[in-house]
Amino acid sequence: MTRILIDIVHPADVRFFREPIARLRAQGAPILCLAREKDITCDLLERFEIPYALASRQGEGPIGLGLELLRRDWAMVRAMNRFKPDVATGFGGVAIAHAGRLAGVRTVAFYDHEPGRLQMALTLPFIDEWHVPESWRGPAPAGKTRRFNSFKELSDLHPARFKPCPERARALGAAPDRANIFLRLSAQRAAHDWGARSLDATAFLAALNRVFGPVALHVSCEGDAPEPLRPYLYRGALDQVHHLLAACDLAVTDGASMAAEAGVLGVPSIVTNARAPGYVSEFSRRGLMFTARADGPFDRVLAEARLTPAQREARRRALLFDKVDMADYVVACLSEGARRPRR
Repeated sequence: MTRILIDIVHPADVRFFREPIARLRAQGAPILCLAREKDITCDLLERFEIPYALASRQGEGPIGLGLELLRRDWAMVRAMNRFKPDVATGFGGVAIAHAGRLAGVRTVAFYDHEPGRLQMALTLPFIDEWHVPESWRGPAPAGKTRRFNSFKELSDLHPARFKPCPERARALGAAPDRANIFLRLSAQRAAHDWGARSLDATAFLAALNRVFGPVALHVSCEGDAPEPLRPYLYRGALDQVHHLLAACDLAVTDGASMAAEAGVLGVPSIVTNARAPGYVSEFSRRGLMFTARADGPFDRVLAEARLTPAQREARRRALLFDKVDMADYVVACLSEGARRPRR
């Protein structure tokens, strides 16, 4: 049976690999998950009952992140020598690429974020397989690159698996009598976020009131929230947040990942980070993703993103009609990748 090592460095990685892990374990595959202590990554692993070993904690700034990578590489090499996987995988794949080359283990990485140039520079010379979306506009090394017709969010949030529950959404704070707005702010400590601007919370709240009137605002924030947003912080269960997101009329985020999660659920989103990955173009073409500066103005884009339920559902169906189940794709890639010789 194929032995698989999975590198989990971000909360989104937990959701990406959750369903593939369940399927592979059901097939009897031995799996070792190595986690990075970042934001709610370990909390999610525990809530989803996924066993893991801690490999590193997120570093601060360029020097801290560099030192963390060295520690993570070493921890990964040691884990590979002990566990002896047939294949190692991760989303992004920096540490597995380095450790796999040193330990002689085949490596398979998935990625979708072109602004992560430093991450790709550290990964691509060493990785064996590089899986990216069809919309990918970044490096695509010959002989390593494979493209998938899907989004990473369709591993965990594929409609065959995730069914939004209105009752759960109401229990988490969704208001039935006014527009629900979900606001996600990241800590912007990743290398591809350096230099990004923070949301002007005061200007945003004022524009929200002008365009939507009274709303139910739900704020998810890494680190300390700006003072004007603290009364609206989401305090529900971490593993239930997508039931609330699916009940919202709009999501506003400074990162494209959660905007894509909203999009596959049929919720329009506004992204305030100018360093957008290629898949944003497909969501934008389907009318489910819009862009704005973090410091505004917000009125026009808020009005454009205000859709009726019928518009939202029609655009969601158009977005997803030909997309593959990402969990199926990941499982197949890992099973096949383990049988291929190393480059």
